[in-house]
Order: sequence, then C-alpha cells, then structure tokens
Amino acid sequence: MQLSDGSGTDNILSYPCNLYIYTDDGIVDKLNINSWNGGTFTTYCNPWGVTNTGNWTIDRKSMDSWPSAGDLPQYKIFLNNPDSSVFPTGELGQICDVSTHSDCDGTIDILIKVTKPGSITIDIDCPPTGAGPEDITLSSSVTGSADCSVYDTIHWNGINGLGVAVQNGASVDMNIDYLNGLTNLPLWDIEDASQGIKVDIVRPAPSSGSTILPIYWDDTNLGGGSNLITGCVYPSSPTVSGCHNFPPNPPQHDQMVNSWWYYLTQASVIQSLAIIRTPPTPATPTGA
Repeated sequence: MQLSDGSGTDNILSYPCNLYIYTDDGIVDKLNINSWNGGTFTTYCNPWGVTNTGNWTIDRKSMDSWPSAGDLPQYKIFLNNPDSSVFPTGELGQICDVSTHSDCDGTIDILIKVTKPGSITIDIDCPPTGAGPEDITLSSSVTGSADCSVYDTIHWNGINGLGVAVQNGASVDMNIDYLNGLTNLPLWDIEDASQGIKVDIVRPAPSSGSTILPIYWDDTNLGGGSNLITGCVYPSSPTVSGCHNFPPNPPQHDQMVNSWWYYLTQASVIQSLAIIRTPPTPATPTGA
C-alpha cells in the first residue's frame, strides 16, 4: 500500500503510529514505526521478502532498486488489533519429530513433523566445523498436522555453499528453527528511520517470557549497509529506541529496505547428518 506521512522533507519525523499485521497463520504482531520519516512511500508485509524466488537468504536482502517483480503484498495490515471473531487467533506450533534419510548419491531428505503450517530454516555446518562460506541454509514452508502425524520433507542435494559436494562419510551438524508468523517488511522510499522500529507479538500471547520479537535485516546490497541475522531486541541494541535504524547515510531515496521477524516456540533442534556416496562405477576395460 502507498502511504504519506505528510512530512514532505528529509528531516521531519512522522507521527508515532502502530500497525497491526495479521499473518496467514493467524498471528497478530504490533509494528511501532517509531517516527520514521517516510514522505510518500509504500509498505506491505509477506512471508518471502523483497522477492520470491524460493531462496530466502536472497529474497530477504534489501535492494538498491525497485524489484523487477514489483510489490508482493500478502498479509493484512490494520490500524488496530483486528476483531478476533473475524480474524481468529492462530496457535503457536511445535516440532514433534525430526528424522533423516541419506541416499547413496550424497543427498539427504530431512523429515519433520510439526503441528501447524509455518516456515522451517535449516542451517547446515558443512566441513570444516565453524561458520564459513561453505555452510548452507535451507528454507521451506511446512504444512504439518494438528495431531503431528504428517511428515514434511526438505531435500538437501549434499552440495555445500561453495558448490562442492560434501565428501562421503562426513558427519554434518544441522540446526533447525521452526518459524511462526514469519513476517518481512519491505519498505520502498522511506527517507529516514533513524530511531529504528519495534515489534511485539499481540496474539496468541506467549505463555511466558517477553512479547518483544527480535528484528533481523540484511542491507549489504545498499553500500555500507549492515547485516544482522542474529537479531536485535529493542532497546538494548543498537543504541536507539528501536532496531534497524537506516539507511547508513541518510537521507535515502528509492531503495527497498527489508526487515523481518518471527516467533520461535522452542529452542532449536540440533542433529547430525551422514553423507553417503556410492563409489562411481569403474570404467569398462578395453581390449588388451
């Protein structure tokens, strides 16, 4: 949707405002825009990011141009908590079971049971151990079932982040996160968000702990932009009242800046994967 905050210049903050996002899985989040300076701008929310290629690590990156696919709105946005009798509250899902099947060509099927539709991210620590460009992240939507009787399958081709096949016999660790209410907030032509933004989950209310949701971003395509995929919880970091204060050199103009957040219902699931590669068929001997 296209909006105007009436500021009209690059140095006047808009009025404080809350937007309520209703995700496809029935989660309501409150977005406090925290007095950004938008001028005239567009905003929407979806589960994909700036683009929707199926590769979330790329789709979620901010862009220094208008995306070729144009706007990708998906979730409903309200000025107040929407009526729960019309927009019912969803449930926070759980992972019930994880198993794996290693094929002899080095590929692996990761089988996951969950209690409701959502998004899964799998971080695979390819050899050598520790963070590096060889590691890979898989992301996939899952359907699940209320009684946790249905497996969703996520396939890994056994190729690392450098495009090299992981060797036979390797034991590879993976970390699984089950994301509820995954929300991306692509913002086009926001001139200045020097105070960052704030996001809280409204419903369903967590049974314990804080309602504050960590905010993530990847602005490395913007030139001097930062990358915070470990999450920022306001107001502790950065040293402004919200998270993801942008751009690095304000005022910005004609850029698509994305933030994302989600709710994790449990600690990450960590398992090991076994790589199996059958030796290649030997060449047929030729004549003496």
